[in-house]
Order: sequence, then C-alpha cells, then structure tokens
Amino acid sequence: MKKVIVIILLYMISYIYPILVYAEEKTGYYIEVNITQNIVSIYDQNGVIQKTFYCSTGGVTPTGTYYTSDKYPWRMLFGNVYGQYATRIHSNILFHSVPYSHTDKSSLKYEEYNKLGQKASSGCIRLAVKDAKWIYDNCDSGTKVYLYKSSEPLESLPKPPFKIDVNDLEKRGWDPTDPDLNNPWKKIVQWIDDTPVFFKEMIITYHNENYDCDGFIYEDRTYLCRDDINKIFYKYANSESQTISEDIVSVSLDDIVYYRLRDIIDENNLLIEWNDNKMIIRNYEIMPYEQEEYELEESIEKQPNQEDDFVNEEDDKQNNFNLESNMLDKIDIIRN
Repeated sequence: MKKVIVIILLYMISYIYPILVYAEEKTGYYIEVNITQNIVSIYDQNGVIQKTFYCSTGGVTPTGTYYTSDKYPWRMLFGNVYGQYATRIHSNILFHSVPYSHTDKSSLKYEEYNKLGQKASSGCIRLAVKDAKWIYDNCDSGTKVYLYKSSEPLESLPKPPFKIDVNDLEKRGWDPTDPDLNNPWKKIVQWIDDTPVFFKEMIITYHNENYDCDGFIYEDRTYLCRDDINKIFYKYANSESQTISEDIVSVSLDDIVYYRLRDIIDENNLLIEWNDNKMIIRNYEIMPYEQEEYELEESIEKQPNQEDDFVNEEDDKQNNFNLESNMLDKIDIIRN
C-alpha cells in the first residue's frame, strides 16, 4: 500500500511541476550571453566553445540562468515588428533575428541590423538570421542560457558583423545572412580566416545538362560542397562509390565541407570554362579539346603592322601553335 502511495505522489509531483523537471533536461549545447559586450557564445556539454556571434541586447535584458522553451519561425515583437527564428529564453525575452516591418523577409529594419554588436533591443537578444536560425535548429527546448554582464576579455571573439549599405535599394531590405534562395545577397556573408567569402548561385553544364549549385570564391578559387559535386562528377564517374581524396583542398563553413573545384577537375580528368555565373564542364576523354570550339579571337592581340589579309604557310603554323598554347594557358589560369 505504501508503495502505491509513493508512486501516486511521484506522479502528482511530476504533473504539478513539469517545468522544473523540464528545466533540468540536458541538451547538446549551453549558451552564454555577455550583455556588456553583446556577444553570444555557444558551448558543447564538455565546455568547449563551438560558436560566437554578435548580438544586440537592451537596457532591460535580465541577468541569470534560464532554459529555453517555445520556438517560432516568425514572432510578433514589441513595437509592432516581427522576428524570424525566435526562441524563448524567459518570459518575454527571446533570441530572434533583427526585426522586420512585416512577416516578409524583404522588410528588414536595415538600420537596426547595422547595430549588431551594440545595445539596441527592448530586452531580447537580436541576432543575424543565420545565427538565430542556428539556435532555432540546433538548440533543443530546455537548453541552458546564462546571461551576464562583464567587461573581461572573452575566450573567443566573433567575426565583425557585416554592414548593410543603407543606400542599396535592391538588397538593404534583406538580412545578408538569410539562406532564403530569393535573397538578393545570395548568401555572401561568410568568413574564412577574417576574409569574407562570397557565395553565388552558379549553373554547371555537363553533357548539355544544367545543374544548379551554390559555390563561393575564396583566394581566387571556387569551392563546391559534396552534394553539388555529386550532381556532376559522381554521375559520370566509373565508380558509384567514388570518394574525394584527402589531397583535395577543402574548407569548412557552418559545419559544411566545401572542396576546391580545380582539384576535383584535375583528379577527374575534366576541363572547365567560365561564362559569368555559368560553368561548362567537359570530360576530356569524351569531348577532347578542339581548337575550333573556342572563340579566342578577342584574346589574341595583333602584333604591330600585322596584316589581316596575308599569312604565309610558316606563319600559319606558328599562329596555330600559339593559338593552342594560349588556350591551354587560359584553362590553367581560369579563376576557380
């Protein structure tokens, strides 16, 4: 009988105080918000720092330890504005994006975006969209959040936030970090070793088939992720299980590995041409290089006093040799 009573009491306690039990739940990450310096730091459960990013706190942002709860893809905020990827910290204090005038991703309060890294909110923790989305996607409800004030140097500092040109009528209404495919910024704001890298939508043409992909230029080289590489190179490879060798140069952004296109091209015996945002990939074995396929007239500089209407046989051979050499040089120096 006593055992039954104990079980009933335990059930009643768990029913009456579900929030307390819920708050002690362990999740994959732990978050600190330095209100003084407007910096958010993400730690794993071993206390190893994983990410940092700038935020905007406010004069009434509370200090203390809290646990996240509700999440909202869009949330109406104080002042009749809206935030993307909102995660509730405590009461009416949330992580969320810089505010928008409407639930429209092109209605960003761009002047507020440029305040990231300084106090600007009514109390919530404002973030760039990619950072608000990262918390929304990766930090489960019940994640511990510690808000505090300190001027002491931090273990790790984030990259400086990108500044929007308020006179850029085309793009200023969008958060530059928003991954939406309609974003006119085309996901340009990422950083590698203090260097901004610029994402761009590209089309790869291979065997007269077009494939959309995202890549970026870094140190005059183009990088693609494995999924986009799979669209092309694995489809036409001899082995369905072809792997990318360790010799391929790669970089990592937001936990995604991107591989240098030139290395992939060379390893697969392919050729590549550039035309603005379009890349033409050729399989050298199937479509061998033919001089007449390339329009090189504009790249051939005429020598002084060169005649257009007369070329002797010896000069003709030399010109053909130079033409082929120029084309091979051009392929080697193509920015990719």
